[in-house]
Amino acid sequence: VWDAYQLGVLDGLPQKAPNTLKEAVKRFLERTDLRPKTKRSYGAGLKSFCATVKPERKLKNIFHRDVLGWTEQLKRTIQDTSRASYLRTVKAFFSWCVKLGWLETSPATKVSVSLPPHKVRFLPRSNWEKFLVACPPAHRVRAQFILGTGLRSGELIHARKQSIYRSSGGLVLKIEADPRDGWEPKRGSFREVPLTGIAVDALQEARRTWRRGDYLFSNKLLTSWNGCRENRKACRRAGIEYINIHGLRASYATYLLSLGIDLLTISRLLGHTDHQVLAKH
Repeated sequence: VWDAYQLGVLDGLPQKAPNTLKEAVKRFLERTDLRPKTKRSYGAGLKSFCATVKPERKLKNIFHRDVLGWTEQLKRTIQDTSRASYLRTVKAFFSWCVKLGWLETSPATKVSVSLPPHKVRFLPRSNWEKFLVACPPAHRVRAQFILGTGLRSGELIHARKQSIYRSSGGLVLKIEADPRDGWEPKRGSFREVPLTGIAVDALQEARRTWRRGDYLFSNKLLTSWNGCRENRKACRRAGIEYINIHGLRASYATYLLSLGIDLLTISRLLGHTDHQVLAKH
């Protein structure tokens, strides 16, 4: 027990603070709550940061000027969108260090990369039927449900039968963690989504298509699905501009806006932590 305490791995106690940036990054990437794709993405940004700041630097001796100098140096090698992505990774890393008590404040707090507002493509309501008819059966059911609920791709493939319940206003889907693989919705995205008519139709077809298992849109847990590829094919068949899976989510939001529903309500339905995200894009 004493050895475990000295190493900082004793259950129920705070982890022992690492001495160097390299050790802190190693622990950060060993987190069990990070998905493999997220770890790869985080790893690229932190590798770049360590190469500039030097991995043997003491964690507590990294300052605002180091992060700022790193972002300025990246201007010569990568585009601003990638630079902003790398900076988000470093901010997440230092916020985690602060949360564990290894640092008092994050040196990346006041560093930012300015990007022009990004307009998300969406599918006008008049093209929904044309798009769905061009989709293969399984993809059509999933795409139709996103159009009717605004779910993220991960929320869709982890939606379970027991998460559907009936309220006074109709059927509701509860977005919650999946105990099977430890998946959790994006931070702040635990919510309840009322099902529109188009979503209920998709749900009924899903129940006929996938009868086995606990999941709504597959017979077993999917690690991924070829949503964007199927979308590309469907858009080509329908003769419309390509829309990715996130574009279907944006189509749901845009349709609600056209009905006069306010930004705050739509943001809550989408699971945004800040309604300015919707206003910006």
